[in-house]
Amino acid sequence: MKFFLALVVLASVGLVGWYGYCVNPVMDRFQSAVDSGKPDAVLPFLDMAALKKNVGDFVKLRYSRPDNPAANLSPDAIQQIVDSYVTPANIILFMK
Repeated sequence: MKFFLALVVLASVGLVGWYGYCVNPVMDRFQSAVDSGKPDAVLPFLDMAALKKNVGDFVKLRYSRPDNPAANLSPDAIQQIVDSYVTPANIILFMK
């Protein structure tokens, strides 16, 4: 009887732990925020500063090649590109 009780308790603790660390509930809330179409609903799920930094690094790598005629982009021009394309409204469009 003690073995069965211990097994039930262990299984319930494991189930609660799995649900607590599972990605599915968070992704369901993110998908419902995207489906709502409101940029303010998506902002809690995004780290915009890190996303803009990663996109900026990609743009620098993409346009800083010697065989590319547009290789002389200034950091301000790169930042303007990133700021104009990395917005919550555009993220919603990408996700749909």
